Amino acid sequence: MQGSWQDTEGVLHQALSAHRGEQFGQDYGVWPKEWRLLQRAVFVIGRNDHIVYAEYVTNQLSEPSYAAAIQAVHQANMA
Repeated sequence: MQGSWQDTEGVLHQALSAHRGEQFGQDYGVWPKEWRLLQRAVFVIGRNDHIVYAEYVTNQLSEPSYAAAIQAVHQANMA
């Protein structure tokens, strides 16, 4: 489904997912063992392969700040 969304929206970057394992969640600090499911988070990775923006959502019923993430994407593209 993610690949289909990327094609539809013209997203050219690779999306990361934990669909088949816990390693992504462990690497990015979003895999609370007691929950056995990923914490909501948004990461923007810049051209130098460093995280330029991270937001960890503490209330899992809330959405992340998409506007802030998009602003970080634009800033990363300008750098």
